[in-house]
Amino acid sequence: MALRFANLGVLAVGTAWLRLPRGLAWGTYSIASGLVGLLALVLFERKAHGPLYGGGMERLVVAPVHLWAVLLGAAVLWKDGFLSPEAVPKDPALG
Repeated sequence: MALRFANLGVLAVGTAWLRLPRGLAWGTYSIASGLVGLLALVLFERKAHGPLYGGGMERLVVAPVHLWAVLLGAAVLWKDGFLSPEAVPKDPALG
């Protein structure tokens, strides 16, 4: 149940991002991630695992949501300046 709602949430956020002026890239990626996760969930529930077997298909259900969350967090940190090269303190011992 949680996997279904997580993928639906990513899909919903993607459709909302598409309405923003600069949200085309994140919106498209979010919709693609949500659709991949939902398709993998349908195949997993029907036991159509293919060469991935049960564990590999379950990871394919979860991985798009996890990767989406990590990339979104990195994008937020980058935009706020926490990950920019200027924000990294210089070590005086290194010269």
